[in-house]
Amino acid sequence: MMIIVNITDLAELNPWWTDPSEIENIKEIRSWKETKSKIEYIPRIINKFKSEEDMIYTLRGPRQVGKTTLQFISIYRLLERKVEPRRIFYWTLDLIKDRTELQEILMTYIDWIRSQTEKRAYIFLDEITSVAKWQNVIKFLVDTNKLRNFFVLVTASHTMDLARGAERLPGRQGTADPLPNKILLPMKFIEYIGLRNNKIKSWIIETNFKALETRKEIFDDLIKGKSNNTLEELGLYGKKINDLFIDYAINGGVIKAIDTYLGEGFIPISVYNDYKEFIVGEFLKAKMNEDYLVQILTQLLETHTSPIGWETLKKQTTIRSRDTISKYVNHLQYSYIVSVIKRLKHEKNTPDYPKNKKVYFSDPFIFHAIRSWIKGIKNPLKGSFEFMKQEKSLSHLIEAIVCNHLLRWIYNYYQSPLIDPHNRLFFWRTKKDKEIDFIFNQEEKYVPIEVKYRNKITPSDLMGLLTFISTTKSFNGVVLSKNLTSFEDERYSVLPVSLFLCLI
Repeated sequence: MMIIVNITDLAELNPWWTDPSEIENIKEIRSWKETKSKIEYIPRIINKFKSEEDMIYTLRGPRQVGKTTLQFISIYRLLERKVEPRRIFYWTLDLIKDRTELQEILMTYIDWIRSQTEKRAYIFLDEITSVAKWQNVIKFLVDTNKLRNFFVLVTASHTMDLARGAERLPGRQGTADPLPNKILLPMKFIEYIGLRNNKIKSWIIETNFKALETRKEIFDDLIKGKSNNTLEELGLYGKKINDLFIDYAINGGVIKAIDTYLGEGFIPISVYNDYKEFIVGEFLKAKMNEDYLVQILTQLLETHTSPIGWETLKKQTTIRSRDTISKYVNHLQYSYIVSVIKRLKHEKNTPDYPKNKKVYFSDPFIFHAIRSWIKGIKNPLKGSFEFMKQEKSLSHLIEAIVCNHLLRWIYNYYQSPLIDPHNRLFFWRTKKDKEIDFIFNQEEKYVPIEVKYRNKITPSDLMGLLTFISTTKSFNGVVLSKNLTSFEDERYSVLPVSLFLCLI
């Protein structure tokens, strides 16, 4: 059936075409501006988009991390730069039936704007995975030269669908940025601090601490057992940072959770439930079994931070295939719900694929939301506080936070599409069950990292670390404590976990 779209239809979602001030009435912009004095958060990734180049970007990530808001802030900034309003086009694709309608909408806008100007135009498409085979439309427009002098940004919450779609655009996304497929995740701890404490935020700006090169230099000093003046300065804020870290362990980096927690003193059940719906939706869209998902999540909660094999998971569920277990865990990882860490076979410098793996939840709020859902906790926020009163439980949660930050550090450290962080971060265990929580492979040399979230650390706590250092070619070890700092032992440095998370 032929679809007829006219430019008047498209003006409905682009009110700034006739009145640029209408951007102020967009829900996301209004919400952002109203809460700006409270949390003042703009994802740093917004500065990574080369909007004055012919680029097609994808932006994927879980719910409530700010993807749609980022698009409207980008539009807002373009209008502030006095870009002609009609050269900016936005559409949400959950209103579209199929790719035929998508192509008709885009062709209508492109033909219309090109009849008026050849200047650069900007296209923002939200929730593009709502349209099956959307990438075929983009390929057609690129191959027919319709997107010359266009910047395109598409987003989606169905992360696996978007990633697979992007993979089907080889050579068509532009060459100005080697990483056109971006990921927006819940905010890291250092970003959270910037929202909560203006003094520390000012210090971050004054010292250029946010710059990757600055943090690389500090990190290199740390793994070589050297103290660093900038890190020592940050340590002066240690108590405030530790207090904020406990809050972060409750609401993580999820904007909606942070906003309600800071503004109202609690996180509504609806915010937790939204994550449950997101996770279930990811699996149902992939035609996967919700009951299998619940069974696997139940076991992952029980074994959190401990090595586990797919055969063991199979025996503890009604699932009868290891391949099915692997498929579901991989889907959880691809959706940024969990991270899977392999054991290191250090003598061969490779992952030990057959061995048990560790599965970590990727954000503390996501962990609390899943735990509340699976265990039927009626008051999730209260349940989160009660969970964290247990020293062992809190220690496991903090280990998961460290894992997530290390993976993101590796991604930023290398900034290469050829580097998969999951193939650079491992755990290590001896035959006598001495273990190191994390081994970071940095430029073919190991960085052993042990999480000991306690006030006192004894030599027996570090037997795995010391064994690894003595038998491998590695940097000094890093021990992450509750509040201790020490560079006295030449074999390892001790640093509060909260300061370490600021660094990476």
